[in-house]
Amino acid sequence: GMKPREVWISRRFMAELYGYSVLTRGELASLSDAPQPTLFLTQEGKPYGGHGKHIEVMVRENGRRAGISVHTHMLRHTYATNTLASLQRNRAAHTVEPLAFLQRQLGHESINTTMIYLHVVNSLVDDAVLAYDDELNSWMEAP
Repeated sequence: GMKPREVWISRRFMAELYGYSVLTRGELASLSDAPQPTLFLTQEGKPYGGHGKHIEVMVRENGRRAGISVHTHMLRHTYATNTLASLQRNRAAHTVEPLAFLQRQLGHESINTTMIYLHVVNSLVDDAVLAYDDELNSWMEAP
């Protein structure tokens, strides 16, 4: 939505990104005849085209090969769901309010928009509890 966003990344990812920018990117850039201003380059040393559309094509193509319908925006939803689940699971390790943190990460103006992910996480928990209950019941029925 052309809205500036703030994304926090892990130290490990930052180290890997630094390694890419210092080593790998230079090797890729040397494959191109012209200097390349973008950070991420293709295997041919050229920038990904179409303002990120090339990445969308790759995601859709890989989804097609796997037999599923997928698009890049799903990565945002996956990030949101996994981040919220992780923050809720590890509440003792931090002082951050999980929903407020996620709201800021996603750039939502209303907490109600972010609460959609809370419902998803809660339904995943419910499914896990039901699966665990089924497993316990099957043990009870075993001879």
